[in-house]
Amino acid sequence: MPLLAVLLVTVGCTSPAVEPPGLEATPTATPSVSASPTPRADGILEESDPALGVVLEGVPALTGDEADVYDTIAAYEKEYWRTMTTNSLSPGFEVLASPELQTVMERVATNNGNNGITVDGTYRVSISDVGLAGDGTATAVVCSDYLGATFADPDGTYTPAEVGFGERQRFVVTLRDAGPTWQLSTSGRDGTC
Repeated sequence: MPLLAVLLVTVGCTSPAVEPPGLEATPTATPSVSASPTPRADGILEESDPALGVVLEGVPALTGDEADVYDTIAAYEKEYWRTMTTNSLSPGFEVLASPELQTVMERVATNNGNNGITVDGTYRVSISDVGLAGDGTATAVVCSDYLGATFADPDGTYTPAEVGFGERQRFVVTLRDAGPTWQLSTSGRDGTC
């Protein structure tokens, strides 16, 4: 089982948009309609994404900054799973994760891709204990459940237990206020849920 243990990490990144050479148009303001999720009564925007294979469980009733922190973590977990199932770094990590976490996830995606590792199936996540520190930081607990996921490499297929994901994994995450959004700074394994 080469490098399947690499899956024990969480995060991602993109590059800025570049205008094609020779473009010299003056932009004009045009009203546009953008589809954005309607917040639930409790303020949470992020929802499960069945097409991607991400199920958010036990969504707490939060409002204000706590709801924003929850939404950031939920979006991060979706982009984490997108990275894991495509072996390509998700562009969402540029906004959602610190440069250090982006580097880790870029390495995971590259190593998995280079070694023919594939991940698929359902990833279940619960986010709890969201707390604001008052100094522009926040913390939360994330429980990751890979029991509905599938893992393979060129030598065969493996159960979640065979690749170290036989139990729900507990992570403590820290975030920082990054202007208009929150950003994950650290994600550390802290036993099981």
